[in-house]
Amino acid sequence: MIDVRPIISKKDLGRLSEAQARGIEITLELEYRGAQVLLSTVRAPGIWGRSYIIRMEIRQPGIYSSQYFASTEDII
Repeated sequence: MIDVRPIISKKDLGRLSEAQARGIEITLELEYRGAQVLLSTVRAPGIWGRSYIIRMEIRQPGIYSSQYFASTEDII
């Protein structure tokens, strides 16, 4: 799997953090080395102890990965 952290800007992280704090669902679409990267704020199941979490999806030919984060700080 590729490391996508270099393409996630401070502006992207700020937008995600603000949407998470406001309880707004947004999706950011990025491309990196032939991979599609989606960063979204989504409703969190009760076990997370917060209303919204951040989902990162990475799609490459033949590969799909999805990971959840409690905050933008956990991504970097």
